[in-house]
Amino acid sequence: MLVIEQVVSTSHNTAPLESDPSVQKQVILIEDGDSDIEIVSTQTNSKRSREQDNLDSPAADCTKRARVDLPRSETSTTFRPPQSHILTGTHSNNLENMEAMSVDNNILNLRAQSSGLNALKWIIGVLKTAKNRKEFARFSSVETMLRFRGEAHHIRRMVEERCAGVKLSVVPDSSGIANINGLNRELFEAFMESWQTTGWEASKRALSLLGQKKHRLKFGEKCTEQEMEDWKQRCWGIKAIVEENSPSVQALVQRR
Repeated sequence: MLVIEQVVSTSHNTAPLESDPSVQKQVILIEDGDSDIEIVSTQTNSKRSREQDNLDSPAADCTKRARVDLPRSETSTTFRPPQSHILTGTHSNNLENMEAMSVDNNILNLRAQSSGLNALKWIIGVLKTAKNRKEFARFSSVETMLRFRGEAHHIRRMVEERCAGVKLSVVPDSSGIANINGLNRELFEAFMESWQTTGWEASKRALSLLGQKKHRLKFGEKCTEQEMEDWKQRCWGIKAIVEENSPSVQALVQRR
């Protein structure tokens, strides 16, 4: 029998055949008698060889070239918190600022209220004696006394309107003011003392209400910073009216 070994190469490489995995070997047996040719066995390429061929093909080469690494964006490395977190942080900061402002306003209101109360206490202390009330009425002009009465009523009304469950006082009667200059001295002094008493009673009413803690706190809560400052200035305004038109009080202040 004649044995013929046929080598078929599928590669164009000129390297030795034994080291090339792409080489196919066929063993052919030829019998002398019949001269028939019979293929005994065929060695095929391994799966790995076929995959290597596919990778070496032009199509695979094109695929490799098609992969291009794009430059990384510069902003991609910068951490950006989610928008919701930014909004939450801003909202939280706003709340903290509002709370701080609220605390500051409360402190300012308490200081202004305390200052106004001190002025009212001084007025009531001076006018509690009949002698000082008569002196104040005698040395005041009609315009001055009407201003004292009107300001004291406004101070009281501001307190009453902001205290729960408190009945509002009646607005002072202004009838007869136009003809006051034609009155005799006795009636004139009676009118002046009446207006002075009305203002004094209004001051006592405001001080009495704010002497109660619940009304004092409510008054502070209901007043804006500007309203409380206005209330304080009015209190000190009527204090100045009493002091300027009470000679004995002025002398007492100067001695101190």
